[in-house]
Order: sequence, then C-alpha cells, then structure tokens
Amino acid sequence: MDGARYLWWVVPDLEDDFCGTLVLTVASADRKVLVRYGLVQSQGREYVIVLGPRFRSHPVGRGPWRRFRCPRFVADAAVTPRDVARFIRWCVEPGEVPEQVDYYWTIASP
Repeated sequence: MDGARYLWWVVPDLEDDFCGTLVLTVASADRKVLVRYGLVQSQGREYVIVLGPRFRSHPVGRGPWRRFRCPRFVADAAVTPRDVARFIRWCVEPGEVPEQVDYYWTIASP
C-alpha cells in the first residue's frame, strides 16, 4: 500500500448513519485518514464518511463529517482483510475526490 500503518475495526453503528448495521472504521496511525463505511448499503448508493483531514490524497480539511460516493467494497456483512485493504487503498490513492452527498444521499452543494 503506502507504507503507512492503519488500525481498523468493525462494530455495530451506534450513531445511526448506517441504520444500526455493521460499520468498518479505518484510522491511520497519524490520524490524518479516518473513514467509516457501512457494510450493508443499498446497491448503487454506497458512500463513505470522511472524518479525517485527508481523503484520496487530497486535504479535505477538518470540520463536519463529509459523505462521498464510493464503490462497493464488501459483498455482505462478512468483511475480510482483503476487503479492508481494497477500501484503504481506494481512500488513500491519488485520484479525483468523488461526488459529495448529504445524509439523505442527495448531491450536496460544494
């Protein structure tokens, strides 16, 4: 990957962003990458919640949570280390920042 160290964990969503389902959270050792991904999301409406100041090699600043469209990383609620590695790679690799969406998954204003 990028040589950085990451901590990841899966727990039930207690904040109701993903309707009580399991959530994968990933944090880099330097805490610049901090992201959440619901393991059970509607097909074609997947999003990642970005909490840290960096995402897709871009500084996104601090502040309120931001939600961005993303591909599906987990086939069902059974996450594997390979799924996590793919998710981390996508979150940190250089590339365009995807379309931002709001809590109701409509396109958010820039």
